[in-house]
Amino acid sequence: MIFAHLEFNNNGNVLEQTLESHLIATGNMAGNIGQHVGMEAFMKLAGYLHDLGKADRLFQDYIRNKTKQQVNHSSAGGRILDDLICADQELTNLKHSKAKFAYFQELLTYILLAHHGLYDLIPYGSTEYKTYQRLRYDEDGDYHYAEDVIPPFMGAWIEILLNIRKISGSLDRIQEKLNILAVELFDKYAIIIIPENLVNILAEYEEIEFIEKPKRISFEVNQERLVSCINPVQSGVYNLFGEGVYAGIIDSGIDYSHPDFRNEDGTTRIAVLWDQTIAGNPPQGYDIGTVNIREQINEALAAPMPQRMDIVPSSNSGGHGTYVWCLKNN
Repeated sequence: MIFAHLEFNNNGNVLEQTLESHLIATGNMAGNIGQHVGMEAFMKLAGYLHDLGKADRLFQDYIRNKTKQQVNHSSAGGRILDDLICADQELTNLKHSKAKFAYFQELLTYILLAHHGLYDLIPYGSTEYKTYQRLRYDEDGDYHYAEDVIPPFMGAWIEILLNIRKISGSLDRIQEKLNILAVELFDKYAIIIIPENLVNILAEYEEIEFIEKPKRISFEVNQERLVSCINPVQSGVYNLFGEGVYAGIIDSGIDYSHPDFRNEDGTTRIAVLWDQTIAGNPPQGYDIGTVNIREQINEALAAPMPQRMDIVPSSNSGGHGTYVWCLKNN
């Protein structure tokens, strides 16, 4: 296991965080902040790359054995960006001019290299470009960039979601051979979670006809009725308001204790709640999430907090899903 943080508290207990969870959490947090200024993808990438150098065995020895050796772990992310991402000419020419992409590379590389301390690109009185020097940090022979940092970046940490249309049979053979997660849907469609470096191999299987990355979905609470296509259904010739109809909504979660989702006697109006962020009891035919039915939700509602969350631990910290559900119920 590769660690980002490993400490002992006052009680002698070990406090640990894997490098994978640290990078994902940092990237997601940075992306959430960046979306307010139109830089979500940029900030997310910075978070994902910033501490990749901690995968080096030098840093793992340092963190496990508390050695006094100074280990450079901030340069590997910039090196990854330079070697593997910006070196991809198809990528750099896809939507950006070379000049614009160079600015992107320069700014993000500096953020990664300097996230433990700023430095002058060209120190006063010198002609040496410090960024280039830092990108070649492993040339002294002590570091293991190619052996320790590249493999996890190219494999387990970079997983992508794919929309698949299969032409025949099941995906059992592919799941077993590639050790991936595949959820088969209706009409010969499926969703697959797979390391990025296996996508080309996946495409060679005869069961696979078409592969597509999922499209970005965004919240639209300021135009909720319009983007949900409610207005035309509730007016004109249709005049439909959903009485006696079960509504299914895919969103960020739900506060199932909200008054809008409860009957006059306090019981729930929700028939089924499938929380895909909680492992344990997925619906039949699926491998992710936990399903809670009406009886379980009612049991949770009858219990005080925090015991309620032990019965049905679903929540909606962002509030968007609850807000949308309230609209559908009113």
